[in-house]
Amino acid sequence: MNRSIFFKFFLSWSWLLFFSGHETPVDTWELKTKKGNISIYTRTTPKSSIKEVRITTQIDGTLDQLLTVLDDVPNFKNWVYRCTHSDLLKKVSDDEYYYYNRTDFPFPLSDRDVIIHSKTWTVPGTNIVKTHADAYAKDDLYKVQKGIVRIQVLEYTWTFTPLDNGKVDIDYNILSEPGGVLPAWAINLAITKGPIETMERLKKEMAARY
Repeated sequence: MNRSIFFKFFLSWSWLLFFSGHETPVDTWELKTKKGNISIYTRTTPKSSIKEVRITTQIDGTLDQLLTVLDDVPNFKNWVYRCTHSDLLKKVSDDEYYYYNRTDFPFPLSDRDVIIHSKTWTVPGTNIVKTHADAYAKDDLYKVQKGIVRIQVLEYTWTFTPLDNGKVDIDYNILSEPGGVLPAWAINLAITKGPIETMERLKKEMAARY
């Protein structure tokens, strides 16, 4: 694989790091990049050779508006980095569901897909809302597709805190492994590209809707 294709892979894969999380203290967060009010940190974790990522920012709008956008699964392709297809597969309740997501990878790499189980709740005694999700390993909800690599390791946690200034504070922990034979050191090189672009697009989506 030439360097140009390999670099394109880095950029394509890194969206996955926008959709995963792990909250157990492991190592000190290290600030990797900052763009506007979006800060991205990384740290090592014993759960994976891939680094864990944390994103912090604030977004204009109400918490209800933000959750409406994040629960609109079929619309992910309009703002999630390199997402080409997403479907709501099973709704357990308004706060719990399973969904499918596919990510475009540049040729000759295979696209990736994943089934995600998501739950949202309010922290008792506060106005803080959390969403936790992880990869659903079975294929009964969406069969494995020929030529597409199914993601097995993916976990994320959002923490939303509504503020008095008309914004919502976001703290997002993410961890994901794309599968296949790609080396961890190469994946870790591109760990911040997708998250920044996705968060910027989320802000634009919020502004366009509200």
